[in-house]
Amino acid sequence: MKKVKLVRRIVVGVLAAVVILLIIFAVAGDGMIRRGVEKGASKTLDVPVTVGDLSLSLFAGSVDISDLDVANPEGFETPTLLEMGNADVDLDTPSLFSDTVTIDTMNFDDITLTIEQKGLTNNLKTVLDNLPKSEKGPEEPTEETKGKNLLIKKLTLSSVKVRAKLLPVPGQADTVELKLAPIEMEDLGTEDKMSVARLSALILTAIAEGVAQQAGDLFPADMVESLKGTLEELPFEQGQKLLEDTLKLGEDTLKNGSDAGKDIMEKGKDIGEGLKGLFDKKEDE
Repeated sequence: MKKVKLVRRIVVGVLAAVVILLIIFAVAGDGMIRRGVEKGASKTLDVPVTVGDLSLSLFAGSVDISDLDVANPEGFETPTLLEMGNADVDLDTPSLFSDTVTIDTMNFDDITLTIEQKGLTNNLKTVLDNLPKSEKGPEEPTEETKGKNLLIKKLTLSSVKVRAKLLPVPGQADTVELKLAPIEMEDLGTEDKMSVARLSALILTAIAEGVAQQAGDLFPADMVESLKGTLEELPFEQGQKLLEDTLKLGEDTLKNGSDAGKDIMEKGKDIGEGLKGLFDKKEDE
C-alpha cells in the first residue's frame, strides 16, 4: 500500500513539474524564441535583425512570425535590406525540450528585398561579403552562444519581390522590380547541424542566387555579375546538399519578361548547386 502511494506521489509530482514547465514556456517562450532568432541572425548577417511579433502555440505546435526586418549596413539610405511580412511554422512540440527542434513546415511569405547601389557596390553584396568565410571546423559553443539545432522537413519562400534602386541615369528608371519564383528546400539539418544563424544565411543566399539567375536584362549587368562573383567566393564545400534537387521554380511566377525565363525553368535546380555544405563554421549554436 505504501509503495502504491509512493508511486502515485512520484507520478503526480512529475505531472505537476511538466505542467509548470509548460506554463513557464507558454508564458516566456515567445520572447525566448524571438530573442534567439534576432541574436542568431544578427550575428551571422552582421546587421541588426528584428522581429515585430512572434506567437508560439504549444498545443497547436505552431509559431507565427510577422514583420521580420533585416537592417541595411551603415552608409546606405534605405532602412532595410529585407522585410518579411509573415511566416508560419509547424513543429513537433515535444522537440522544443530537446537539443534538436523538428519543424515539419516553415513558410516565409511576403518578402521584399531592396538592393541599393552605392558606387561600385550595393547593400546585398556588402552583407554577403560579411558572411562567415572560415573553412575551419565548428568551434566549441559557449553557454552564451550555443542554441538548439533545427531539423526542417520543408521550407518555402514565396511572394519574394526584389526592388533594385539604381544609380540615377538620365532617361532611365531609377527603380526596377522583379518577382522571384517560389523557392523550396527540404530536409535541412539532416546531414549537418542547422542553427538559426546558418538558416538566416541560407535564406538570404538562396534569394541572392534567385536574383542572379532570374534578373536577366532587368538589372544592370555589372550588378548581376558582381553578385554572381560574390556567391562563387562563399565557402561552399562538399558534404551537405542543402538545395540540390529540392529547389523548384513555379512557371506562373516568371513574369519578368526576360529571355532568361525559359532557361530558368530548365535549370532551376542550378540555383542550389553552389549551396552545398553551407558554412562549416557554426555560428550561435
